[in-house]
Amino acid sequence: TAALGGLDDVDVAAGSHDLEAFADLTVGDHRSAYDHWMQIASLSDLNRPYCLPRAGNAAVLAGDVDAVRTALTQLDALGTRGRAIDADRHAMRAGIAALEGDTGTAIAEYRAAMTAWRDLGLPWDEALTTLSAVTRLGRSAPGVDEWIESARAIYRRFGATPMVDLLEAAVAAAGPVDAWHVHDFPG
Repeated sequence: TAALGGLDDVDVAAGSHDLEAFADLTVGDHRSAYDHWMQIASLSDLNRPYCLPRAGNAAVLAGDVDAVRTALTQLDALGTRGRAIDADRHAMRAGIAALEGDTGTAIAEYRAAMTAWRDLGLPWDEALTTLSAVTRLGRSAPGVDEWIESARAIYRRFGATPMVDLLEAAVAAAGPVDAWHVHDFPG
């Protein structure tokens, strides 16, 4: 990080914050990860569309709905389009809905994000979205337990042991799978 941070090219130098953010993410320091990714957004126009979704995901994990909104608002203001960015938007809107207690919208948005990640062949994003979903909705929400199994396999395939540990901690915190009640999710 020191070598990157000392470079004259601000877009490349911002990579030091990216490394710090990922390191923070792997130990569960989601607020610090958010701060690093937002720092990149403030420094690098080139990296802004890539780091804002990461910041939004970290804010969902941190439970900070205002921070998620900030990242999403800044991403929307860029006007960046594309299937992956749209999936990021679904994931951030899912997190906002979950944090606000709108479970039905959260599930619909998480499903849209998961479908997009799978269609695009982006397993890392799928696994991160799963971590967000289990953290915010628990295991009983429709589809979440299936996503957990997939995320475990993805993290193991990548050798991302710290992420497996974070996922397992989120699963344990979510408790056992309870019967999902029809009134909890319309449709």
